[in-house]
Amino acid sequence: MVKIVFSVLSVFYPVLVLFILRFFGGASLGGLLKLYPLLINIAFLVSFGLSLFYPPTQVFKLALLSDNSIRNSMHLPVIENYCRNVTKVWCVFFIANASICSYTIWYSPDWVWALYNGCIAYIIMGIIFAAEWLVRRKVKKSFA
Repeated sequence: MVKIVFSVLSVFYPVLVLFILRFFGGASLGGLLKLYPLLINIAFLVSFGLSLFYPPTQVFKLALLSDNSIRNSMHLPVIENYCRNVTKVWCVFFIANASICSYTIWYSPDWVWALYNGCIAYIIMGIIFAAEWLVRRKVKKSFA
């Protein structure tokens, strides 16, 4: 079932890009390039969101890349639940970021779009990464 969903998604992304190019056919190339951050946020939202319904979650997969011993841990259910919650946080971020990005594309001057999508969004991501790292350290201490 999961393979079918991801097969459909692999067809969906190019169709979405073609639709956007057709919809904005009269727009300049610069205008089309402004859609890139929005499309990336949508792609990550779909990927992370689907993993909530078809486990393991994306965050759990990333955790396994850094520490494969998680699979054999006696705390596996707690780790999976934690990763599921972190995935939900990232989904909320992608929704909020895509919304702000959309607003900057259509209703803001180019300098606001550049400031948000080239700087502020990355600062917010860094804050989320740092906060999650601190929470993860606290959770790991509770295992000991």
